Amino acid sequence: MDRRVFIVAGGPSVAGQDIDRLKGQHVIAINSSWQRVPFAEILFFGDDRWWREYSEAVLAGFAGRIVTCAQAVHHPRLEKLRRRTLPGLSDDKGEVMVRRSSLTGALNLGVHMGFREIVLLGADGQSGADGRIHHHEEYGPRLATSHSNQWDEQRKDLDAAAIDLKRWGVSVINASPGSALADLWPVMALDDLFEKQEDQDEQCADGKMLQRMDAAVHSGAGAVRGRVSDGQSIPG
Repeated sequence: MDRRVFIVAGGPSVAGQDIDRLKGQHVIAINSSWQRVPFAEILFFGDDRWWREYSEAVLAGFAGRIVTCAQAVHHPRLEKLRRRTLPGLSDDKGEVMVRRSSLTGALNLGVHMGFREIVLLGADGQSGADGRIHHHEEYGPRLATSHSNQWDEQRKDLDAAAIDLKRWGVSVINASPGSALADLWPVMALDDLFEKQEDQDEQCADGKMLQRMDAAVHSGAGAVRGRVSDGQSIPG
């Protein structure tokens, strides 16, 4: 399988990026971010209140897998995992860590699925310049965060997740321009990420071409040496 997965979270920076570039890639959408990436393979959520509020739209508009650690909701399409609330990602494939942010659960899920490279979008760690919290429609009062220090609380969980990802050898790029999480994972615009990948692919293709040419040259030289050793002369 491909080693890289894109995780689309809710931060407002997603609005300024060319999300269509993710088509054909492995994508995990978090909560209402599926509306920006309806082609995602997986929709992950960790809050049963969100499902109760938006399940009708999800079931009608999202065709991929729906994975959750919310135990209080039920539907035949829901794939259930256990929820861990202690700091740090879980190494149990039947469990994901979600406390203050579903992003940790999506990261945990990506690791369980075997991905070794994770690209984050909408992992802003702060409100946008206009005060928006999400790139999609803001959630209603029933889903409003009840604590004022939400970013600090989420940051604690992401700090612990970053330590585990590094320990497990999983690389993370944060394609969320202006993110407050730049000290956890390097920040790069999505377009720059794809351009860098295209350059690397081109260099790799050039390297393979040179290897084939070199092999052909050596093969030809070996054939000539073989004819000389058989007493044949080299045409002048």
